[in-house]
Amino acid sequence: MPSAGDIVNAADVQIPNVSLGTVAWVSTVSNGTTTSSGTETRDAVLGNLVFVVAAAQAGVRYRITLAGRGLNGTAAADRYTLNFRDGGASTPTAVSPLVGVNFNVTFAATGSPGVAANYWGSTFFPGAGTHTISAFWIRTSGTGTATPTGACEFYAEAMGVV
Repeated sequence: MPSAGDIVNAADVQIPNVSLGTVAWVSTVSNGTTTSSGTETRDAVLGNLVFVVAAAQAGVRYRITLAGRGLNGTAAADRYTLNFRDGGASTPTAVSPLVGVNFNVTFAATGSPGVAANYWGSTFFPGAGTHTISAFWIRTSGTGTATPTGACEFYAEAMGVV
C-alpha cells in the first residue's frame, strides 16, 4: 500500500472488477453466411475478432458480444443455435473450442416477418495468447435455411479480474 508522497507507477495499480475496455471490434451492415443443415456454418461475412492476451493478463475475464444481428429463416418453427468459437491463432472451425458458459442460444426462426435484432453475450477466461473468435450458426431442427441479417457489432471486452 503506498503512503503519502510515494510515487505510484500505472503498472503497479491493479483494480479488480474494473472494465478494461474493448480489445477487438468488427461491424457489418451486410447479411451473413446462410446456414442450411445440421452442420455449423461460420458467418464469414461478419468475420473474426482477433486479440492477444498477454501472460500478465491471463486471469482477466473477457466478454464476447454480438449485438443487432437478426436471423431470417425460410421455414416457420425451424430452430437455430448460435455458437462462438475460438480458433487460437487461426480462423476457427466448427470443431474449435466453444467460449463462455451456456453460450448456445436457440430460438425459433419464422421467416422474414419474424426477423428481430438480438443481443448475445457471454464471458470467459481466454488465457494467454492469440484468440480468433467467430460466430457459427446451426439449424438444430427443421428443413429450411436461415441467413443472419441486419447491421451488427461483434466485439470483445476485457472486463477485469474477478
